[in-house]
Amino acid sequence: MLLRLFRSKTRLFKRSCTSKLKYFSVAHKSSRRIVIASFLISVMTIYWVICSLSTGQILSKRLKRSTYLDISNKSFSVNADVLWKETSESPKSDLPKIHTKEGCPFQNVDPYDPAIIQYLYKYDPLNCTGRMPVIVYVDDENKLRVNWTKVNNTIGKLDHCEYTRLELWKNDSQLRPFKWSRKFLSSPLQLTDEDEQVWVRCFLNKKIVSYTFEGRVFKKPKVEERCEENYNRSNKEHDPSETMSVVVIGVDGMSKQNLIRAMPKTRDFIINKLKAKELYKFNKIGDNTYPNVLGLHSGLKDKELKINWNWRRYFDEINDKFIWHHYQNAGYRTGMIFDATYLTAYHYLKKGWKDPKFDYYPRALRLAMEEDNKYRHPWDNCLGDVPEMEVLQDYVIRIMSLFNNTRSNPYFIYSFFTKMTHRDNNVATKGDDIYFNFFKKLERKKILNNTIIIFFSDHGSRFGEFRETYNGKIEVNIPFVFFMFPPWFERKYSHIMETFRINQNRLTTFFDIHQTLSELIKFKGETTKGKLSSRGISLFDEIPIERNCSHAGIPMEFCNCKLLSNEMVTNKITKVLAEGLLKSIVNKTKNYRNMCALLEIKSVLSILTMKTSKNELDYYQTTISTEPGGGVYEALVKYDRKLRMVTVSGDIIRLNLYKGQDACMDELQLKLFCFCVSQ
Repeated sequence: MLLRLFRSKTRLFKRSCTSKLKYFSVAHKSSRRIVIASFLISVMTIYWVICSLSTGQILSKRLKRSTYLDISNKSFSVNADVLWKETSESPKSDLPKIHTKEGCPFQNVDPYDPAIIQYLYKYDPLNCTGRMPVIVYVDDENKLRVNWTKVNNTIGKLDHCEYTRLELWKNDSQLRPFKWSRKFLSSPLQLTDEDEQVWVRCFLNKKIVSYTFEGRVFKKPKVEERCEENYNRSNKEHDPSETMSVVVIGVDGMSKQNLIRAMPKTRDFIINKLKAKELYKFNKIGDNTYPNVLGLHSGLKDKELKINWNWRRYFDEINDKFIWHHYQNAGYRTGMIFDATYLTAYHYLKKGWKDPKFDYYPRALRLAMEEDNKYRHPWDNCLGDVPEMEVLQDYVIRIMSLFNNTRSNPYFIYSFFTKMTHRDNNVATKGDDIYFNFFKKLERKKILNNTIIIFFSDHGSRFGEFRETYNGKIEVNIPFVFFMFPPWFERKYSHIMETFRINQNRLTTFFDIHQTLSELIKFKGETTKGKLSSRGISLFDEIPIERNCSHAGIPMEFCNCKLLSNEMVTNKITKVLAEGLLKSIVNKTKNYRNMCALLEIKSVLSILTMKTSKNELDYYQTTISTEPGGGVYEALVKYDRKLRMVTVSGDIIRLNLYKGQDACMDELQLKLFCFCVSQ
């Protein structure tokens, strides 16, 4: 269309000029030359503009196809009058101006976008058949028994079995030294209350042929005494309208879209059978698991938690800041269940707890499970011939069944499952049946009548080729969150549920979940209007429609209210942005130059534009790869055209794994920026 318009205008312009030229006499030859020269210059200018526009459109289309600018052989000399500045603070007031009342035009992407199909694949359901058989169980009389039917179908016979008690020692990352004792075979072995977590091994011809790890769940007199005392005191103080148990089930690295793709059976069941309520505009608040679950558990950011504390100390010192402490004080039993040992939010490069106060904490069991690869192969999600998640989910179900929904015996359980989805979110397809069966058991056992369940993930996929796509950049910021309420609660508190349904379509975060959990302790059945000035707002109070990322405490680099586009970026700006990001990365390790290599830019992988309401400010989500080491980094880079200043805002995120490259670096926050020179 532009070309047709150009040709039409050119013809009219030529006719006009021709008629004017005929008007001039021979005496005005010099004037005619000036007119002709002007005409030719005009034509060339219009032609150059159209070609530039066409080139820009083509480049934009290429960027959408995920090609990148390779500038590894180009100079990165930045214009001398362009300044560079680094800040750890995220911008707060430069979000795009919305012309409607809504404060957040939340971005969503198609889970089955054709552009990402090449990165998606489906695994068969997890099958642990044929692995080392689990042949011992605890009966209703708390006795260890051999399952002879299973022995006959697998091993054939046994010589004997023996067991040991498992206990934590010194902290929650060490096992107390133990010895094997008390052999048994035909006659069952009676356990005592001290045998809460036990490890059994069975022999045939002097070889170990079976392991069994048993985490027992029973009422503990001292715990029950404490709970009764705290429950009575808390009820007298707060007089809640209801006392309901809470179960929080977390999954690592699963975006909302990936739940749709990988676990359709589970998702369909909780929505249609358990009437789960999804938070449609839920946004993560940090890069990895820790800052997100920290917001859920404490309502705090890491920098706020570390004002008088740091990661080199135990979490016991600040236990009173966490939600489970408040539930214990209100008379609740508490449970903490992880499928990982060192990859949990509270143990990865941190000290965990010295003396954990959780009432049900099968941590010793988990540490012992890592001892023998015959029983548990790394990352294969099986414990012998039983799926690992089934073992831990069954532990959760036993706690819920033991206290059986009674109002005076409430519990707070937090579980988080990492291993199946941490490295590759496609592996989640293996677990659809497992999660489906777990929720189906809860329904069948009728243990949800006085329990609220929160099913959530911490963030989307953080690593790999998919993460570098446009969809990957959006999905990583969108975890899934579902709330499941007892049917009677929805009927009795219909006004609360009406507010909750409104909030399903409002911008929400882990700070809001924390506030909701806090309110449940002293639940009054009331609802009000939330304040924009509050970072965390209970989901039982209406969240203002004007809310944006700044109000909700979401750093701008993770804000899904920002509108990213593949607009054409000049080569000059590309160099400035990439160089600014590189300088910020290199600056992180400047005091460790004898240990960490000086990184250089290998290529610019993508530049996505986000323009704000202030015309002189441009934000660019910039992704580069570096060498040596092949690190891939992403950050939000601000370019102030008025001040000619480049600013790296907020966190710099690494998009690929770096295990082994950082061995020389002890500082947790610098590991992703350091490629050790002694490789």
